[in-house]
Amino acid sequence: MTSSTDYAPTGPSTTVRVLRITLLAFLLIAATGFVVGFMAAHRDRGDPDMSLRALAILAAVALASAAAAFQIFRDGRRLFTGVSGLPRRERASLRWLGIALGAGLVGGVATVVSDDAGWLTDTRGTLSPALAIACAVLLATLAPWLTWRWWREIDEHEQAAYTEGANVAGHFTLLGGIAWWVLARARLVPEPDVMALVVAMSFVWTGVWFYRRYF
Repeated sequence: MTSSTDYAPTGPSTTVRVLRITLLAFLLIAATGFVVGFMAAHRDRGDPDMSLRALAILAAVALASAAAAFQIFRDGRRLFTGVSGLPRRERASLRWLGIALGAGLVGGVATVVSDDAGWLTDTRGTLSPALAIACAVLLATLAPWLTWRWWREIDEHEQAAYTEGANVAGHFTLLGGIAWWVLARARLVPEPDVMALVVAMSFVWTGVWFYRRYF
């Protein structure tokens, strides 16, 4: 008989699966952005017949995306197999984390797909006002609520890991942002990009949390 400890979210196999799901989710969003930008550039050229090389590139991206989605499904199923045997707080923590990751993936893909100019080629003035407003409202309401519900369920160890990640990421953004601004004032680097700082902060925060949580 399999015990509930076989599914505890602290084992090495679980660590690998969580990391793989995260990386593959970013890969899916990047692949979607690539295809959208590729098709937008093709449309701007008057929709000529695609070359064999272009078709091969699109086919390769589609195959890689399908493989990534399949692997996410497999890892997710293994992570949640036997979840009923976990303590209530661990079940709730996994549930809210899964909901948040799923919502983030859907939102990221929707934003990329709706970007007419291509996610990788333009970052201003390419989203529809309705989608921009919807995303802003969800970020201001649903995201904090999901975070609060998840925070209520996690144990002290995970709270400490998350708090340490926030501390490191906050100082990274503060000091790194000021350093960037100072260098930009001397015209040594381009003007600070807010979204670049936010993305970098997110990676630092997640990286510290993940390391403290699983290693």
